[in-house]
Amino acid sequence: MFSATRASTRLSRVAASYAQRMAMSTLKEEAPKRTPRLRKLKRVIYGTALVGATYTGWSMYRNRNPAEQMAFDPSKKTLVLLGTGWGSTTMLKNLDTDNYNVVVVSP
Repeated sequence: MFSATRASTRLSRVAASYAQRMAMSTLKEEAPKRTPRLRKLKRVIYGTALVGATYTGWSMYRNRNPAEQMAFDPSKKTLVLLGTGWGSTTMLKNLDTDNYNVVVVSP
């Protein structure tokens, strides 16, 4: 039923095909591994969320910690504006701040 010649022929065929496959694999150039599209999309979404959260935190910090105010100059006259309505906004736009120390009091 089972002959040694048949087994040796089959073994040499398997060994030859394995050797051929190994030789061919060394000749082939390695293709770059592809990342699935959904994984790339997930990374883009996480990156965008991280950048958005960072920008939001930075803008909140900037709004809560304003820049240093100009020093009070005793040689200038002091102008105190009560409220930040339309009238005071218009006056501040047209005011030359080189001549006045401006103080805005808003409730």
